[in-house]
Amino acid sequence: MWQLGRSEEKKAFLEQQEQGLTSSEVIQLTTAIEGDVDVLRYKKVQVSGHYDQAHQFLIDNQISAGKAGYFVLTRLFCKEKPRRF
Repeated sequence: MWQLGRSEEKKAFLEQQEQGLTSSEVIQLTTAIEGDVDVLRYKKVQVSGHYDQAHQFLIDNQISAGKAGYFVLTRLFCKEKPRRF
């Protein structure tokens, strides 16, 4: 029976993802981050700032389009407020 519940969760997840990705709305991240961050899930956002290049993380052994490489994680300092993303 748990599979039926999981199936419904997956269906809701896919619907939420599809709605967010097809929406033309662009959220200014500096105003939206103050509230519930779940409203940002699968939405288009815009933010201004600069990357903290001195503190990057490389995650190796990542495959994309059949090619091995790295994921690069870099903190972003928001221009309008002293926040890191």
